[in-house]
Amino acid sequence: MLEVLLALAFAVSPLDLHGAQTQLDLEAIRRGVETRLGPRAEDWHIGLERDGPSRLRVTLSPPSGSTFIRSIELAGDDDARARQVAAELALLIDQHAVAPAAASVSRGAPRLDAPRAFIAAGFGLGGNFASEVALDTRLGVAGGGYVAGQHLVPWASVEWSRSSEAPLSVDALRANVGLAAGSPAIRDLLWFGGLVRGGVVIAYARERGRDRATAATIAAAAAVHIRWRRLWGALEFGPELTLPPLRFVGSEATFRWDPVRFAVNLRLGFLFRR
Repeated sequence: MLEVLLALAFAVSPLDLHGAQTQLDLEAIRRGVETRLGPRAEDWHIGLERDGPSRLRVTLSPPSGSTFIRSIELAGDDDARARQVAAELALLIDQHAVAPAAASVSRGAPRLDAPRAFIAAGFGLGGNFASEVALDTRLGVAGGGYVAGQHLVPWASVEWSRSSEAPLSVDALRANVGLAAGSPAIRDLLWFGGLVRGGVVIAYARERGRDRATAATIAAAAAVHIRWRRLWGALEFGPELTLPPLRFVGSEATFRWDPVRFAVNLRLGFLFRR
């Protein structure tokens, strides 16, 4: 008894084809559909109804239960019409099976083109690791691009910074080029990696007069990029090497950039896609 109940519970209904006064061989049509589709025709309910001398109204109910109606223009004799109806019913069932999958793909979130390049304004801070921080604030612009499958990012930047130790103030102009390496994540929304950059800094100290010094800089940093639609952002943090160390002596204060300093940069700008 249990075996019978299980068989009934998991049984698949054959194609249900019915119609009245169609002047068509329904059994031949059913065999034609099942021959073309096999198990894919199971659990379908199809009703046929004359809608004129050479027109057939078809009501189709798939296993999902969403009924739809189509029309078939008939041609030829009765045997030809039976073959024609079987072929068109099989086509309608096949099309219905493909349409939901295509619709689910189209309803998904559209995938944007891959990030290509960026241009951004930046705000940053730099300072000594020692007790005398000698903090400098930085403003600048940067630009770069994603190459090698977004694993490499060559870029360049120009920055202006200011430090002060009253009454001494130091303005600096920086020019940097660098290369970042990393990988995108979360459908290209984020990019994680590290970077190295090198450049030159020209600093001017002002009190009563004006003094100038030039140094080379090399930095390494961890970096994370955010790429959302046309917006681009980045956060970078790491050590910065300044050689030779910069030192300015004023009448009441001495200002010094140690050989190794920290630098943190926050950038925000526009993203260009392929």
